[in-house]
Amino acid sequence: MDAPTAKFDEEEIRKGIATLLAPGKLYELRVPKYRGEEGNTVAGFFDDPVALVKWLKRLSGHASGIYLSINPVGPEHVAVRNVCAQKVRRTAKDFQVASRDWLLIDIDPVRAEGHVHDCATEQEKLAARAVARSVVRALKEAGWYNGVLMDSGNGYQARYRIGLPNDAESRRLVGECLRALGERFDTAAAQVDRTVINASRIAKFPGTLNAKGKDTEERPHRLARIVYAYEGIVAKEQLEALAATAKPVERSKTNGTATGTATDDELGRTLALWKRLCPDFDYGKGGKGYFVRCVGTMEPGWPDGSEHNSGFQGLDNSTMVWVENGMMSLSCLHTPCCEPPKKTLGDMAAYSTGTSSRPSGWWR
Repeated sequence: MDAPTAKFDEEEIRKGIATLLAPGKLYELRVPKYRGEEGNTVAGFFDDPVALVKWLKRLSGHASGIYLSINPVGPEHVAVRNVCAQKVRRTAKDFQVASRDWLLIDIDPVRAEGHVHDCATEQEKLAARAVARSVVRALKEAGWYNGVLMDSGNGYQARYRIGLPNDAESRRLVGECLRALGERFDTAAAQVDRTVINASRIAKFPGTLNAKGKDTEERPHRLARIVYAYEGIVAKEQLEALAATAKPVERSKTNGTATGTATDDELGRTLALWKRLCPDFDYGKGGKGYFVRCVGTMEPGWPDGSEHNSGFQGLDNSTMVWVENGMMSLSCLHTPCCEPPKKTLGDMAAYSTGTSSRPSGWWR
């Protein structure tokens, strides 16, 4: 019988830190379902590589995956550093990210029915490798530097330094680039993940164990590793050239809804901002609603000749937020502009306080 897979590779972890993290910057370490328990998330923020190595070694192998934020978090948002806590409820939000340092191109295989939550077979992993090769080859031919290629254990990640601000334009640009690559290189067996566009995105870290499902001979647990790493940066003009090859997307005015909840002092602080800055309305039983600017309307190119009309009080381009019994629920009638649909209180607070790129004076 083969020896069990190692839980971590310290040399590979140190290589990942040197390659993917900027010295002195703050990054979030997050481990969902620690020891397999639903809702048991371990997380912490690190700017000390020594402490980070210690925690990566300690946590790897005790969850399906070990993740780090691909972009740095603003230090003003974090009080406690270089230690992890268990069963955390608050993790990094998009508005807390200091800058967009990386474009992540995540390529995973389409796993057989019944094995979506298991590791890939060797054949499935080879399918992801083929798509990754096509992607990096095409980008090199377009004049991009070679970037960083990582074997995530199930598939492959290509990362390219981009050095952009964390704003709506960067989000749009990243999304259009991923969509363009997916449209061109997706196969029936492996695809480019088009959802990894958020600034606070986390991704598997080199030297840690990808341990989805049971460790079997057909679907073994594997360590994530860096295949190669080159220095360089992709110019914004190169990103725009790639984004321009994506097919036009039809936008609609009112598609679906999105909801989210939160409690405790974070809700109170956010409510105080909404009460001060946003128009409100009563909706019965003592409940109060607030009109908050829809993030989609802040993005360049939106709304393609149409408007997001909430249908209430003539306030266009708004997201409605209801508050009742200590819970928050937001409903946005825009599906295309609000992907991913679930919003967080941190996101909504950012829109209210002007830390996102909303037009000034909208609430006045």
